[in-house]
Parts: sequence; C-alpha cells; structure tokens
Amino acid sequence: MKIQDIILIALICASTMLAGLLIATQLGTATPVAFGQTCDRSGDYIIITGHISTSLQGVMVIDTVAERANFYIPVSGKRQFTLVDSRDLAKDFRPQ
Repeated sequence: MKIQDIILIALICASTMLAGLLIATQLGTATPVAFGQTCDRSGDYIIITGHISTSLQGVMVIDTVAERANFYIPVSGKRQFTLVDSRDLAKDFRPQ
C-alpha cells in the first residue's frame, strides 16, 4: 500500500467521523425547557412566579382591572412577601 492510499483512507475515516458527530449533535438537541415559570388566572388577577436568580424566586401579581403589576419577593425565614416594585401598566404600555 502506498502512502497516498493510507492518507486517503485516513481522510475518509476522519470526514466520516466528523459527519457522524455533526449529525449526532444536531439530532440529540432537545427543546429548551423553562423551569419555575408558572402562571395562574383567577378573576381579575394574574399571578406569575419565576426565578430572579439561581437562589431567589419572585411573584408578580397583575390586577387587570386596575391595570397594575406588583412584584414581590419572599422574606427570608418568614412566611411573608416584600413589595419590590409596582408598575402602572396603562402608563407603561400607552402609545407615545
């Protein structure tokens, strides 16, 4: 066997392995999943929970009648929430 044949076989093997690796990575990709993002609606209120950071979660309560959104975080060690921010949605989303 000539050196050119050995190089050709090595290149074919390398390209086949790279093509297989590319196909495997593309077929193995799953759809990203969002954790901790739940939403519930009861009457005039929408409640949304989610992660603010890796160690902190928050709750947003939207009053659809008053068009206000209040954002709360839990108080550490207590069964209470602290109001962090309140927004006037009618003002925030009014066309300018």
